[in-house]
Formats: sequence, C-alpha cells, structure tokens
Amino acid sequence: MSLKNIKSSKTPQKIKKKNNHKVIKNEKDTNNSTLYTISMFLLDEISVRFLVNIDLYDLQKVERLFFILEEAHWFYIDNYNEPSTSFYDFCLQILNHNKINIDINLGLQIFKSYKQSIKVYGCIIFSPKLDSILVVQENGKNGSFGFPKGKKSKDEDGIECAIREVKEEIGYDVSNKIVKGLSVKLFEKMNFYFVFNVKKSNKFVCNLKNEIANIIWLPISKLEHNTLGKRFSIITKSFVVWKKIYIAIVDNKFKFDKCKFNQIIEEKLKLNVI
Repeated sequence: MSLKNIKSSKTPQKIKKKNNHKVIKNEKDTNNSTLYTISMFLLDEISVRFLVNIDLYDLQKVERLFFILEEAHWFYIDNYNEPSTSFYDFCLQILNHNKINIDINLGLQIFKSYKQSIKVYGCIIFSPKLDSILVVQENGKNGSFGFPKGKKSKDEDGIECAIREVKEEIGYDVSNKIVKGLSVKLFEKMNFYFVFNVKKSNKFVCNLKNEIANIIWLPISKLEHNTLGKRFSIITKSFVVWKKIYIAIVDNKFKFDKCKFNQIIEEKLKLNVI
C-alpha cells in the first residue's frame, strides 16, 4: 500500500517535563502512553544509517518502510544503552524526526499483515551422533522453545536467510554444514534446512539482545517418548513432520558424508519412502 493512502493529519502533541526528560503524549495515540524521548543525536544517527539512502520504492511502500523501521528499532535496542522503547513509540519519534507524516496505527496494521505473509527460514541442527538437536528459547513471558529461524529479508533466498538467522541467534556459521537440497516445511510458512555434525562442545552465543534467553541441546529421545512440556510444543509438533527423514538417516549408519547423504535421501524420495 502506498504512503499516500495512510497519511495522517498533523496530530497535536503535549510535551511535559519529567525527571529531566521530555515526555511526549500523542492525543490520538491508541496506546495512550507516555514515552521516553530519544535524543536528537541518536535519531540523526539512526536516520542516516537506515532512512536517508533508502530506495524510493521502499519509502513509498508502507510494508517496506515499516520493515526498515523494525530493523532500525532492533539496532537501537542492541547498540544503545537507552531506556526501553516500544516499536510504536520508536516509529512515532523517528518518523516525526524525518517529517514522514503517516497514520502510524494504520501503518502498523498493514505491516502486521505483511509480516504474516513473509516466509520464515531456519535450521534443524544435529549433533555428530544424531542423538540431539539444538533449540533456542525465546526471551519472553512464555519462554517457548523452537529452532533458530527468522523472516526472509529483501533480495535474500531461503538458504541465505537460514544461515544469517542461525548466526544471529546462536553465533554459529552453518554455511559449510547446511544441506541445501533437503528441507522441511512446517506450519505453512516455515521452512527448515538440515545441518549435521555440529559439536556439542561449541560455544553458542546469541548476537542479538533481548531475543534469545537460552540455547540448549535437546535429546531426540525426549521427542520420541513425548516427555516434554508445553514450552516445547513447537518442537514436538514439528518432529512428526521430519521424523521419517531422521529415521532414514539413522538407519544408514555412515560416517557423515554430504554427497553420500544426498544420494541416500534422493533414493528414499524416489521410492516414496519419505
């Protein structure tokens, strides 16, 4: 959708002083919240990095503009020791700072729908003995576990997205271990590639703040016996999808060889075993 269709009229704002920081209250803000004012210096710095040189196409499309704003918000959270600022509040200030006049509430609704249509790519990572998989715990109230994954960026293919997201979430480069010819589709829009022979002794560290709470090796035996709780529901549900592939790999107990692996999987697929 074009920005022309969601431009807002100038919204009156009240500026108050509190604890030596400006607090802005937007009278039309449906969140009805006061917000911490980001300094002009930081707004300038973030604008130069993310908004000044963006393509005209990205600027005119609401979906693309808010995608860039989301990246800018993550950058702000990860790199500046500033008070927590919601995505809504961040957008309000950065857009006002750059004199981009749009209806933020409508823009966020469009962006939410757009995000739901974007494909997600990630990896199912196995230990050398194929007895465990690597899972990550979200840093949130529910603390659910899943595979390292993320949404595809513009001009990025599935493999590139999966490699980038894994590196961001666990600090490990899987580019030389990922099996490009084999992936599984989970929950409609999620696609996962298989990664093998990753040592448990590796140190895994998330490169993003406030996103991953924990990184652990999960024994596959617990999936087979279904002894995990609700926080692992995504993992247990997905196991039904890739279980046959896993069994085919384990049944062919060979020293890991990517060429031989691809050959075995292709034969299984031709025979409609998987």
